Amino acid sequence: MPKVKRLTERDIPLLEQAASLERKCFADPWSYEMFQLEATRRGGMVLAAVNESGKLMGFLTASYVMDTADLTNVAVHPEFRRQGVGGMLIEAMLQELGDGVEVLLEVRVSNQAAIGMYESFGFVPVGTRKNYYDHPVEDAILMKRDARRDASSDGNEEV
Repeated sequence: MPKVKRLTERDIPLLEQAASLERKCFADPWSYEMFQLEATRRGGMVLAAVNESGKLMGFLTASYVMDTADLTNVAVHPEFRRQGVGGMLIEAMLQELGDGVEVLLEVRVSNQAAIGMYESFGFVPVGTRKNYYDHPVEDAILMKRDARRDASSDGNEEV
C-alpha cells in the first residue's frame, strides 16, 4: 500500500528521485537543490507518494503563508499514472494545510486530466495567465480552492 510522506533534508534519496522525475515530466525542471530548499524552508512542503519498496511514485510541492497556499508542482511517475497517486498527494496536502486555507494553482490549458482531478477536489477556474508556460508556449488556467470554514462560524457551509 503506498504512503504519503512529508520530505525533509534527511530524505536525500527521495529528493533525488523527485528531481529525476521532475526532469522527466517538465521542460523547465527544478534542480535537486530547489527540492531540498522547499523541503527545509518555513512554509515549504514536499510530499512524496512512496510504494512498499521505497520507490517514488509521485510528488507534490507547495508553499504556504498563513491562510494562503500555492500548489506549485505535482508529478506522477509514468508507471503509476491513472492509479490515484496525484489525488492521494492532493488529499494529503489539503489535510496537512487544514481548514481555512485558500489554495491556488496554475495548470496548462491542455492538461484536461489534471484539470479534472483538481475540480474533483473543489478547485475552480478563476482566470487565465497568457503564455505562462514555455516549451511549448501555452496559457495556464489559474484555479482556486476556497478556504473551508466551520459551518458554525458564520452559518454557511461551503460544499
